[in-house]
Amino acid sequence: MKSKFHWGHGIFIFYTCFVATVVFVLIASRSVDRSLVLDDYYALDLTYQQRIDKMNNETESNSLQIISEADRSEIVISFQDKNDLRGKIHFYRPSNQNLDKVFEIQDPVMVFDKEGFAPGAWKVKVDWENDGNKFYKVQDLFI
Repeated sequence: MKSKFHWGHGIFIFYTCFVATVVFVLIASRSVDRSLVLDDYYALDLTYQQRIDKMNNETESNSLQIISEADRSEIVISFQDKNDLRGKIHFYRPSNQNLDKVFEIQDPVMVFDKEGFAPGAWKVKVDWENDGNKFYKVQDLFI
């Protein structure tokens, strides 16, 4: 007895392929990291106007310089104002939160060796206070 291919077989093959695709997508989606890159994303969003004010203060004073040249093996962050510096330097890696580095500002000129950073795109976020004025600057950096 010879069986012919008819529309019932086609429906069966279509639904089998559909279910296999859905199962594959579900299994593949479990291996994707769905975490936010920043833990305190919403808290930072609430204080965004304060950050804009700090950025405007930095633009007016232009008191921070970040130097990272391709031929140099170091990153230099220098503050022109040397009085009562307090704050943090955050090297932010957008693609991997585990590579982020945060340093306290200790000197008016801080030097970081590029060997300690993975190659790729970084953002340098500097949040500091000097003589009661608050400043914030973000600069893209490629290592």
